[in-house]
Amino acid sequence: MRTCRAEAVIRHSSTVLGLALCISGCAGEPVDAPPQVDLFPVSGVITRDGEPLASALVIYTPDIMGSAQGFGATGVTDAEGRYELEYRSGEEVKAGAPAGKYKVVISLIVDNDGNPLPADPDTPPMMSGGIESIPPPYTSPPETPFAAEVTAGGENTFDFDVKSP
Repeated sequence: MRTCRAEAVIRHSSTVLGLALCISGCAGEPVDAPPQVDLFPVSGVITRDGEPLASALVIYTPDIMGSAQGFGATGVTDAEGRYELEYRSGEEVKAGAPAGKYKVVISLIVDNDGNPLPADPDTPPMMSGGIESIPPPYTSPPETPFAAEVTAGGENTFDFDVKSP
């Protein structure tokens, strides 16, 4: 049985929605972070088929099998596809991410005309009123091929290229 594109987008978008809700503190309610989590700068470039991907939400979610602490971290790409991660703890936002292994999810919400909606780490992607333009598996933590390991002494620069279907 073949799943239609709309069903696939809904299935994968619901995964991103759940992840974003957890990271953002369930629609604005503060979430306590583990005490004294050390953060390390993380940056990189996101491209689609080799071209910079602007306005994309980059979500690092702790790998279940990894050692990352906390809730993960998020970033938004600029016009050149560059991002820097931020760690959110309740209402506090700090640069960086805890050391550990992560699955990396990319989301780019667009309006009906295909124009990117502003990425906002505080708003779950599917609550933005737009359409997910990144194809599966890049939008689903269990299925994404993207992974990163943030280290205390490492460069922590991770570039990812989303391939069009």
